[in-house]
Amino acid sequence: MSQERRINKYELIIYKIENLSVINIRGKIDSGNSEDAEAELNAMLDNDDKYYIFDLCGLEYISSAGLRVFLSASKKIKGSKGNFVFCEVSEEIREIFDMTGLLNVFTLCPTLEAAAEKIKSSYL
Repeated sequence: MSQERRINKYELIIYKIENLSVINIRGKIDSGNSEDAEAELNAMLDNDDKYYIFDLCGLEYISSAGLRVFLSASKKIKGSKGNFVFCEVSEEIREIFDMTGLLNVFTLCPTLEAAAEKIKSSYL
């Protein structure tokens, strides 16, 4: 009997709030799926939008490979003179950002509403 390889699943959902793109990230991003997640996220960023909110309310786990997905997205957004913030970050994910020094790099907002206000203030 063959043993089925279990792949940690993630889901990326993009939608608009006014002129902001919100990308809801759910599940787990690790070394087993980070390349797929990065490709999917980069495809979502290939548009004329400049301002993004990464809503992490459903993100259960992220590894260092997953963090590289966010660093790559950051480089792409900043390269097109855009900006982004994270919101709804769980305490566990916040601790990972803190341990890796990314709390000093990324802007985290407690709620989607706070994130929208923060990002709007960056271009008004």
